[in-house]
Amino acid sequence: MRLGSFPTPLEAMPAYGVLAGHHRLYIKRDDLTGLAMGGNKVRHLEFELGEALRQDADVVLVAGGLQSNYCRAAAAASAKLGLECVILHNDHPPESVQGNQLLNHILGAHQVFLGPVSETERGGRLEELAAQLRGEGRRPYVVRLSPLGSLGYVNAAFELHQQALQQGICLRHVVMVGAMAGSATGLLYGTALLAHEFHVHV
Repeated sequence: MRLGSFPTPLEAMPAYGVLAGHHRLYIKRDDLTGLAMGGNKVRHLEFELGEALRQDADVVLVAGGLQSNYCRAAAAASAKLGLECVILHNDHPPESVQGNQLLNHILGAHQVFLGPVSETERGGRLEELAAQLRGEGRRPYVVRLSPLGSLGYVNAAFELHQQALQQGICLRHVVMVGAMAGSATGLLYGTALLAHEFHVHV
């Protein structure tokens, strides 16, 4: 399932490289994945929503904080595929609609505000909603952080390897933020499949 614009650019950063003491420093521009302001979530959702379509789902369920980028990307991907999207937030409704909240609204997602409940309770409420919808004859697909979504960054490792070859870049070290564990896991696994072409630092 193709949702984003790939490959994302691999760009040199000469000025910052001088400041950092690395004269050959590059950045992989996954902010340019091309769906609703981009970001790493698009790679995950290509696999997650591909599975939703395979299961013939008619509504996508996702949960997150008020300004969750994952929820925003899921809303955008659902809109692109013609699927209804319901987002559960573990917070009160905001006093003003802005940022990802506004984008979710523009993208047509239905947002449910549970109040300041724990992530565990939020997950339970998500499963309850899925069961309720199934009882009504709907076909919900619950988007989770899962190994399936991590395959997006296995692809990213292959993509990075190919770009380095094409540009004549000898990549030795790749640094990424570890907050999104699924992205890091996928990149590490992809690197292993490439026989550890480069070292990944999370």
